[in-house]
Amino acid sequence: MSSPQKHHFLPVFYLSQWMRENKVVEYKKVYGDKIGIKSPHPNSTGFIMRLYEKRGLPEDIAQEFESAFLAPVDDRAAESLYEMLEAKLGGTLRPGRRLAWTHFLLSLLFRMPEDIELLKRNVRNDWIMSIPDMQDRYVELKRPEDPDLLADYLNTQEISVFEESAMSIARRMMNHTNVANRIQAMHWSIVELDEAPIELLTSDRPVIITSRLGQPDSHILLPIGPHRLFVAVQDRKNSRWLRNRTHRDLVMLINKRVVGNANRLVYAGNESQTRFIFNRFGKDRVASHLERFQAYREDKRQRLPAELQNQLGPES
Repeated sequence: MSSPQKHHFLPVFYLSQWMRENKVVEYKKVYGDKIGIKSPHPNSTGFIMRLYEKRGLPEDIAQEFESAFLAPVDDRAAESLYEMLEAKLGGTLRPGRRLAWTHFLLSLLFRMPEDIELLKRNVRNDWIMSIPDMQDRYVELKRPEDPDLLADYLNTQEISVFEESAMSIARRMMNHTNVANRIQAMHWSIVELDEAPIELLTSDRPVIITSRLGQPDSHILLPIGPHRLFVAVQDRKNSRWLRNRTHRDLVMLINKRVVGNANRLVYAGNESQTRFIFNRFGKDRVASHLERFQAYREDKRQRLPAELQNQLGPES
């Protein structure tokens, strides 16, 4: 069996919640701010060929991030979603289903094309070389024939070394135990918004999440269909701002955030909100979790001794 090369950053099971007559409405930035509208099947959108490929490795290994990691994550998340929708209560999930949905939420924060591209592009300087004692570790482990500097050694390596490292980092982020435990410990629910005169939208940045978890006001919001919203809150007493809104106001709030933070894609069940989408598309972009982490690491990099910074060289 051939390895999968069609890598969905927005899984089919997720986009299918907006499907009508086997199609969703796709709004896509094509040239600059120009937006095109199409009506594809969920299987024909939200993907990039070989997005998660580890270049330079044998085909079966090159595609294993998709085949052996993300595909199972999505399969288990689909089962969790169907169970939540049937019970209409997020908190009723069994522990295994709860963990599966948590891993899916984490994957949505790090699997988008621009994040994977950023991670692969900067893995050498910002993720390997920026660790202060990496040079010392290298000196301890290097062979006599290896160069004295880690930077020189890395320059001799095949692209597969950095591709493998990048996707390994991505996997650890999507499986981060401490963050996963915090999400699972939150109060989950499914909010039904059938009374709203407008429908929920989604995008390639669909998760609304506070910058820090574990705080009284921490929350995670994710549209899971035109009339269903997944909600996780740390403290129910601090979620009155959510519960006290009308259905219409809550849908408007979510749509503004999801569409405003979109990068290239927005999805809907119909074209009734086209004008809203055109006006708001990507206008309120916030840094992704990876971009914020990248900025944090760059700040640490700037504080390194000048000698080590000289070894690192310019940004790749």
